[in-house]
Amino acid sequence: MSPLAVAAVWAGTGIAGAVLLPQLRLRRLGILVPLAGLAVVLTVSLASAAVPGSAAPGALSLDRVSQGLIAAAAGSLGATLLLTPSIEAAQLRTVGLAAAGAVIALASGSAIVWSAALAGSLCVLALRWIGTTPGRATFTAGRVAVPGAAALLAAAAFLPVTGVLTGARPVLASGLLGCGIAAIAGLLPLGGWVIGALTTVAAADSAVWVVLLAPAVLLSALRLEPALPALALSYFEGILTVLGLASALWHGIVANRLAGRARYVRVLLADVALAATAIGTGHAAQALPALLLLTATHMATSPLLLQEPDVRPRARPVTWLLLCGLPPGPSFWGRFAVLEALSQSSFWGTVVELVVMTLLFVAALIASLRREDGTPAGPLRLRRLADEGAAWAVFGGGLVAGLVPGAALTLIFGVH
Repeated sequence: MSPLAVAAVWAGTGIAGAVLLPQLRLRRLGILVPLAGLAVVLTVSLASAAVPGSAAPGALSLDRVSQGLIAAAAGSLGATLLLTPSIEAAQLRTVGLAAAGAVIALASGSAIVWSAALAGSLCVLALRWIGTTPGRATFTAGRVAVPGAAALLAAAAFLPVTGVLTGARPVLASGLLGCGIAAIAGLLPLGGWVIGALTTVAAADSAVWVVLLAPAVLLSALRLEPALPALALSYFEGILTVLGLASALWHGIVANRLAGRARYVRVLLADVALAATAIGTGHAAQALPALLLLTATHMATSPLLLQEPDVRPRARPVTWLLLCGLPPGPSFWGRFAVLEALSQSSFWGTVVELVVMTLLFVAALIASLRREDGTPAGPLRLRRLADEGAAWAVFGGGLVAGLVPGAALTLIFGVH
């Protein structure tokens, strides 16, 4: 099966679910949308990795890493929908269309198609966020994230720049690419839109960005590096490293002043920033495992910790321990890979990363011990049993990834 068919299944099931399930009063079956995406991506024909700017517009190919990312994201999205108290029709449509755009972006070797697919996904998310929670926080998503994708579209006019070693073209291309990726990944000073959106909109509306769109953008950034000349690469990596370290440090500090979902959002953004920092070091051997392990960590934690405070399965406190940065949590291995990458390029960057790791450890540990306000957990009736099962299942998946990170990378993403 081709990547275009995979994207069509995501979009088609999302639209069909939004139209049919409410009329049949079967909205809880909305989890079939990501499950259909999971089933179909496992049948895709694998090929070489798609590097934006390296192929014709019609060329689409998914490699093993992209296949694993989409499949794992589908499972995480299914758990998020299962834990959501009430599924809305528009949420299913948003999940389907935004995920379809991410699939096209991961599969495209054309810089124009890649950037246009990301812009389409972000437009779908921004419109949904503004429609469900109109306000300054969600309007900022349209003012920052979508122009960030537009910067990538502008950079597409200059790609590939492999044969251009000097002059303004490689500098302009790297600047547009770096700033566009920073805006979509939520790096400071362009990350306020992510903070506002993830703390105000429902988990089912924001989960696509967390588990699929942001990792897809960073994975594309990693694949772009070998295709950039030395001059462009220095600017590109410098943007990601500086903004990534600054963002991780800031979010680590603020995470210790917040609680509940707001605290989790800061920890999440700190890990996204650390993954961007690893990519900015230019050491792909450490950057790829760092990105994938940190992504897997939040695939296991976001379905529960992005929910409203009244969604309180018994696994909630222990789920925070996956984020403390100590083994056997998968966050330890992801952050350690970032540390390895920084230790080969920057002493002060290594120091900053150690400070960030300490701050995130304290934030996660306090959150796991703090008693949250809300409705106490009641008897384990059928719905609560389903919630508890889903919460413990995703926690177990994260714990296994932390216990055997090498096997998890091989099994899920095909990385040896």
